[in-house]
Amino acid sequence: MTLDIGSTLVYIHGDSMCMETTNTIEEWARDKRVTLMSVSLANLDDFLTTVTNTIIQKNKISIYRKQLNFIVICERTSDCLSGITDMVSDKDRRYGKRALFRHFSKWLFVHPYQATSLPRAIDTEIDNVAFAIKLILSQVQNQNSSSFTCTHVMTLQWTSTGREWTRIGEPCSVTNTSTSYISIFPNARRGLNGRKLTIVVLEWVDYCKKVQSPKLHPVTYTHVCRDLFDSLAAFLNFSYVFIEPSVTSWGKRLPNASWSGLLGMIARNEADLSGVPFGITMERSTVVTYSYMIQFSAYRVLYKKPKDEETAWLSLLSCFSLEVYLYGICAILWCMGLFKVMEEIDVGPRDVGYRRKPPCSSTTMLSIIIAIQVPLRQGLSYLPRKLPSRVFYTFWWFFCIVITSVYMGNLISILAVVREKVPFKNLEELATNTEFSLSVPRGSYIEDAVKHSNDSIMKALWKKAVASRTTEIVSSLNEHQEFIKLLRSGNHALIEVETVIAAIEQEIKDLRVMKGIVINIGLSLPFPLNSPLADLFSEKLMLLYDNGMLDGWTKKWSTNKQEIHDTSTHVKQLTIAKLQSALVACAAGIILAACILGTELIIKRLRRT
Repeated sequence: MTLDIGSTLVYIHGDSMCMETTNTIEEWARDKRVTLMSVSLANLDDFLTTVTNTIIQKNKISIYRKQLNFIVICERTSDCLSGITDMVSDKDRRYGKRALFRHFSKWLFVHPYQATSLPRAIDTEIDNVAFAIKLILSQVQNQNSSSFTCTHVMTLQWTSTGREWTRIGEPCSVTNTSTSYISIFPNARRGLNGRKLTIVVLEWVDYCKKVQSPKLHPVTYTHVCRDLFDSLAAFLNFSYVFIEPSVTSWGKRLPNASWSGLLGMIARNEADLSGVPFGITMERSTVVTYSYMIQFSAYRVLYKKPKDEETAWLSLLSCFSLEVYLYGICAILWCMGLFKVMEEIDVGPRDVGYRRKPPCSSTTMLSIIIAIQVPLRQGLSYLPRKLPSRVFYTFWWFFCIVITSVYMGNLISILAVVREKVPFKNLEELATNTEFSLSVPRGSYIEDAVKHSNDSIMKALWKKAVASRTTEIVSSLNEHQEFIKLLRSGNHALIEVETVIAAIEQEIKDLRVMKGIVINIGLSLPFPLNSPLADLFSEKLMLLYDNGMLDGWTKKWSTNKQEIHDTSTHVKQLTIAKLQSALVACAAGIILAACILGTELIIKRLRRT
């Protein structure tokens, strides 16, 4: 019989070894260049404890399959099978995360002597168990009875009613054929062999949605988590059930070094894995083992659009800054003085004359009229008398045309295009903003990153977030509703992952996302610390990620069909509020004209009297 078992074989025997069997195994090990370890049944318990604590930390399935191969010399068939498998199952529950020996070890029990009957089936969780025995069979030919020895190799198969022995190959022909080690253990090719896994979940935006029905038990969830584990179950041959933690929170480290919430159940081995991905942190890595990353996202800052507090009647003055207006007034005053000087200098016969005499002979009044009328695009019915004055007048027109065109363009954009007030443009401005409070989800990746950061800005953000926590919220669902309430009230910012932001934007209008990201994040499924299932699942998760299935499921269940950031320009109709400045100017003109008219009437009446 040819066995392909990898690099290590553990030979387990009783106190009195069968030398013939022992020599055969040692010769086979030397021929196959396999490391042979000999362990007595009396020392098996301590040996399994040492091996489990050592090998499980490597967290590699390939290592498990190479080193967890056992051949047991079993003299008392029934006691040997049940006793050793019970011991192995106990070690697996205590140290092997209920998976190491169950799915990745192989056990071949050999009866060293001839026997008259097959062993009875045993009820064990260990997948790969086989038995080799020499049976003494009798046959009758021509009324003469005779007996002969026949070697049987059987494997313990899973059935709907329990475990049953199944013969490998034809009886009495095993010694003449090549039976590989993997063929002796067909369960090794069947994944988890129908095992039911316990998966702990919580509702998380579009990734995992709870089906609200009192008739459904156990807990039922849909969306991405359901599609993902249906695919994994078909590939790895297992069934699963969703459960919820007693404390509906993601989990955080408590003062006594234990963990609460969902992560607490994983850390205490109360569930086989989490159905919701988590960000990887150093603190979490001390109690859980992560799978291959299945999702990449980023944390951003979400806030509600602040109310526009600009004074509407100042719209006509908001085209330029105060500095531009001051320079404009200086240019007008300079124009008045320069034009007056040019008009009053007598250069003799070089005067070009004018077509029409100005209405006022005062050059002072003429210079004022030119300096004011030209910016208002009002022409004159006469030309200056001097040639330098005409040249200056022409270029003053060119200057005013450019300035007024820019002014009109700015005014149109201000009145017609939405211009939002941005309360902060980066994290530094958010940290120093006294009007906005800040929230960070409890037990989240971003909380751990901000809390333990050495960056001064992150430290300021953490102080701001702690100051905003007025009450201790245990439930993650209640905390989410509290965030919704704070965002609706305004003057509040929330640092959340993009998938959650997309869901919140469906509930609240006028939300804005700050440009730039706070921090990138990769999400993975947490398993109990050093769980062998983490490496087993990672292979399939890698395939699902590479072929686009995970991304397809995310888009399938996403409620946000558009990008988070919309950079398009919104044009809206003009309202009366935007024209208040023009109305104010008109009203001021009417009031001033009425005052002048009233003054003139009073003066006229006084003259008559």
